[in-house]
Amino acid sequence: MTTANAIDDNASNGEVQTDNFTSLQALIDNSDNIKLEKDYIALSGEKCITINYGQNKTIDLNGHTISRGLTAALNEGYVIGVYYGSLTITDSSEAGNGRITGGNNENKNGGGVYVDDGGSFTMQQHGIQ
Repeated sequence: MTTANAIDDNASNGEVQTDNFTSLQALIDNSDNIKLEKDYIALSGEKCITINYGQNKTIDLNGHTISRGLTAALNEGYVIGVYYGSLTITDSSEAGNGRITGGNNENKNGGGVYVDDGGSFTMQQHGIQ
């Protein structure tokens, strides 16, 4: 399992560490099992996180948030897109407060996790807002 973390001077002050979607996508592309150690917030213009054909991925939110941060609806404005792959989301944190949030899709496909035909999605112990 890959643990997604980084050294951050603010971590010792109790502030939540954050990173962007490009970094999270790189972790997903290079590991099948990811346990988050910080929040991931999309920068302006960053597209959704994608799980592609043949990929079988598990993301443990570990009490953290993945946020697209959209305030206006966009085409493909979801946080995560699953395209003929498989995604499982879990949250191993004691509080169970990991979240996927901030999607705003102009289609009627929802804004959290979009699952295309042939894809699969399982969520355990967390929420999509």
